[in-house]
Amino acid sequence: MKASGTPIAWPLRLWFAVEVLFGLGAILTIALHPEATAANFAWNVQPVVMAAVLGAYYVSSALLFLLPMFARRWEMIRVMILPAAAFSTAELLATLLHLSKFSLGTPPFVVWFLSYLLPPPFLATANGNDCNDADPTLAHFAVLYPDQDGAGVGAPPRQVLCIGTTPPAGLVTGGYDEDDTDPTVIETEDFDDLLDLIVLGG
Repeated sequence: MKASGTPIAWPLRLWFAVEVLFGLGAILTIALHPEATAANFAWNVQPVVMAAVLGAYYVSSALLFLLPMFARRWEMIRVMILPAAAFSTAELLATLLHLSKFSLGTPPFVVWFLSYLLPPPFLATANGNDCNDADPTLAHFAVLYPDQDGAGVGAPPRQVLCIGTTPPAGLVTGGYDEDDTDPTVIETEDFDDLLDLIVLGG
């Protein structure tokens, strides 16, 4: 069966490739030779054990950037894009705040600086999360529950449907109704007691 979803835009796939190259360079320098960071890294990391820990981080995070290069759909990788952008921004700010500590002008520093100066181009990714592009009234998938008593909260079994701005009649997004035949009952007394215990302490 042909996979559905939004293709990954080429700028984002290229960003992953560049980051993998930067990461490979970091692994070859700091992970394999933590004692030589004065010459091979963006700054002289001391003590050596700290350099080794940083190198281990690069090794462990390699798959995070390597695997998305081979992903077929945007939906498979979108969960990591904003955290990656936030991390890159934080590292760039830390670099600028402590610029004097770095080995300025050296190739390792240039690679380090560019790797965090280059944020993921997630804005260039197609915004095609449309679950039915042939019908303008349908836009996204939603998990819905039948609401038999019209209380605004439904109960299992759940359904995953392609919907527009609002769910179809008789279906709602909440599925925790304890008695879906009585609109005056949504949560059991046991649930209310547990909620009071958590919020009020008794």
